[in-house]
Amino acid sequence: MGGANVSERSTTAHDGGERLDPAALHDVPVRFAVELGRIRMPAADAAGLEPGAVIDLDDPVEAPVTAYVEDRPVARGALVVVEGEWALRIDAIVERPSNAAEPSTGGAD
Repeated sequence: MGGANVSERSTTAHDGGERLDPAALHDVPVRFAVELGRIRMPAADAAGLEPGAVIDLDDPVEAPVTAYVEDRPVARGALVVVEGEWALRIDAIVERPSNAAEPSTGGAD
């Protein structure tokens, strides 16, 4: 298998456990998504959607959008067009709460 060697570990002083070297994660693919907006609609309306239907998201075109990595918000920004394709201009990074769990250990910071 390609990728990082999982034996590259370092011991953390604060919890005595092992933590994967962050460099070992550089080539791991993650799901990155940008959310344009959300609405609620009755199930009957959703079931009746057909090709060509237009759903009003109730947000102005210039409203900021949220970017997610693996369903966690990571940034806010604006949709822009670069060479004829949609792109995201990141305006702010979403701060992770100080009590958020470390993904590599499952423990607190």
